Amino acid sequence: MSLQYYSEIPSKDTAVALHIPKGTVIEAIPQHSPGSSFYELGYGYTSYPAYENGWRYVRPFKTEEAASS
Repeated sequence: MSLQYYSEIPSKDTAVALHIPKGTVIEAIPQHSPGSSFYELGYGYTSYPAYENGWRYVRPFKTEEAASS
């Protein structure tokens, strides 16, 4: 299953803000993070409830390719 992120709760006019295809390598634990490593650890796993039922707020995962650039 691929991951799709939106910048707002989707409506009929909302486009996907970020799409990470299934099989893409992500950086689950950043190797070099500014400040505390505890801040970055689990950044893509932690989510918070939205006001709309069934939706959550989350920081997207970094892909391995984006993390290396």
